[in-house]
Parts: sequence; C-alpha cells; structure tokens
Amino acid sequence: MVPSTFGPLLVALVLAVTRHDYRLAFASLAVPAVIMLSLLAVARVLYPRPGASLWGLGVGVVVFSIAAEFAGIPLILMVRRRTAT
Repeated sequence: MVPSTFGPLLVALVLAVTRHDYRLAFASLAVPAVIMLSLLAVARVLYPRPGASLWGLGVGVVVFSIAAEFAGIPLILMVRRRTAT
C-alpha cells in the first residue's frame, strides 16, 4: 500500500516545507508517477509479449494494478501463487 500513502505524505511534506505552496506540492506528485511509468516501461521491455506465458500475464496484471493503484498485497500474492503452479 506504499503508493497510495506516498502521494499524500509527499504533498503534506512539501506543503509543510514550502509554507503552503500548492503548485509545488501538486507538481511533486510527478515524481511517483515517473517512477511508476518507468517500472511499467521496464516490465514492457522484460516481457514484450505478456500473453505468451502465464507468468508473463501475471506480471502484466500485477504491474498494471500497481501502476493504477488498484492492487494491494493480497492481490499481488494471489496472482503470484496462481501463476507459480
């Protein structure tokens, strides 16, 4: 659940440090977005055809879910357990 708490904490920190500069606070949200898009690009390079194997499909679902902040740890573990068999 780190991505869902990192953004608000980052905004609160920037607001506290910059004395309520909302433009900079919202601009700081680009940092986690760039990190997640970079991870998505790396996953795309490592698994160019995620449907080619069940493991690749599981990784694709997990990466997309994390990027969209839909997934929690239980969902990630469930997909990993199902694709491991």
